[in-house]
Amino acid sequence: MATLKQKIQAELATRALLQAADLPSPDRVEYGHGCIRLFWREQRVVLVIDVELQPDGAAVGGEGAGAGARQRDRGRR
Repeated sequence: MATLKQKIQAELATRALLQAADLPSPDRVEYGHGCIRLFWREQRVVLVIDVELQPDGAAVGGEGAGAGARQRDRGRR
């Protein structure tokens, strides 16, 4: 389970990324046990970001985080 601090950091980082890309801010954000969920009503879009801990206690992220998402996307094609 992710800590509240990690979830807040994930939300702030996501908001900064959206702002840098000139994309709209979410209408609502929810914190789950190990994730955050960002909702856009008009577009009917939900972005779920997993916030997990590695065995050494470090947050999952950085270069490796994108690789797993790309791998899952390939399986859907």
